[in-house]
Amino acid sequence: VSTQSTWEQQKPLRAKQLSVLAALEIDKQRRRLMDTKGGAKDAQSLMDAMVQHDSVTGHDRNLDNAWRWAEAYHFFMLCQRQLYDGNADAAMITAMRLTEYDDILDELEVYSVLALTAYYNKNWGACSKAFIRLEALETKPQEEDDGGIGVEGGGGGGDSVTVPQVDRMLHSLNTSLSKGGKSSHAKQMEEEIEGMRRKFEDLAMKIFIRHPPNHVQQAKASCPSCQGPIYEWASQCPGCNTTLYACVVTGRTITTNNYYTCRTCKHRAYDNEIYKFKI
Repeated sequence: VSTQSTWEQQKPLRAKQLSVLAALEIDKQRRRLMDTKGGAKDAQSLMDAMVQHDSVTGHDRNLDNAWRWAEAYHFFMLCQRQLYDGNADAAMITAMRLTEYDDILDELEVYSVLALTAYYNKNWGACSKAFIRLEALETKPQEEDDGGIGVEGGGGGGDSVTVPQVDRMLHSLNTSLSKGGKSSHAKQMEEEIEGMRRKFEDLAMKIFIRHPPNHVQQAKASCPSCQGPIYEWASQCPGCNTTLYACVVTGRTITTNNYYTCRTCKHRAYDNEIYKFKI
């Protein structure tokens, strides 16, 4: 339901709300199943209930981590808000985190916003990698298609490219899913995807002739466990494999002990950030 609410009706907030509701209900059901007082009989009853629950739900993988769906929609909206607020650095960090959810969110949406935020942040390396992913997009099965893809041209010839041109072209990619109906034939879908690829290639050529993608991303944060360098969007330390958590207010990885943990959803946020919302 949350997937349909987002990509067919373009309402990510509603999708997030439905995901949170589903996660709360799943957690409630699991607590009910675990509510035993001990003993072999209760343990056997618990096992029977869990088996019955799995048979009813059909072993849906989405139920194993329902909160992850809510995270995906949350960070997607956070990235958009940061971008429109003019905070390109924060928006790019959140966009980099979104790539962990490209199995939930549409890849076109994820890597379009990453390319756009990296462009504004002048991180040509990250921008280039995003374009590579966009140029490699494949046609989705017709029953999973979310709508036609229409891209507006970015005017002007030559090798130069301006911020308004990039903004118009990539923003049109971010909003084009709400335009047009579903393709009626697979061949038409192939033509649309191929046309989209060509436009990505043309735009990438204009950008990277002027700005070679030789930017090396520097790790600006430190792992709270081993103090090794990590990226500000890392979910795991490459040195000690420690699981890292994201601040749901900023999108950055939490690297200190000064954070707040929600008692309901268990998500975390920096103290100084979450208290801004205190009533």
